[in-house]
Amino acid sequence: MDQFYEEFGRISQKYDFTSFIYDMSEYADKKMQEATVEKHELLGQRTQKQRKIDNLAEKYAELDKESPKAVKDKLKKDMADLQNDVVNIDERIKQIEAKIKNPEKLRLDLEKFLNSLNSLINRLEQGDLVEKDFWCEIWFRTSKLMHKKVIYRYKSPFNFIFEP
Repeated sequence: MDQFYEEFGRISQKYDFTSFIYDMSEYADKKMQEATVEKHELLGQRTQKQRKIDNLAEKYAELDKESPKAVKDKLKKDMADLQNDVVNIDERIKQIEAKIKNPEKLRLDLEKFLNSLNSLINRLEQGDLVEKDFWCEIWFRTSKLMHKKVIYRYKSPFNFIFEP
């Protein structure tokens, strides 16, 4: 276990994570663009549905007292359904706006990343048995035993940790 702690302790000084941070920033930018596009699409859908509601309301207002009750009920039902759709679209827009409210929170810089890594190292070294068990369990889940040899399957930038 001490060797495990030592290797994690050397990670932040030994390796350059600049390309990893750059990739993560690009990924965050891409997700922000996707969320913005989705928001604009939803705004367009809401506008269309609101126009349909307005058209149905005009038709309803044009009906006279002698119009069949079934026609009036159908118009009311269609307007209510469209209004429910507008409410659902508004809720989805609020969810998206909450995600893109502060885009800087999504961006990862090198200092934050290294602080998180050092925090992990401290939790490993100073944690109680339950925490150590938790982190070791995650570590062993990502490895595979083959012929009494452990093969580690880490993705970049962490694939270097257990290379020979």
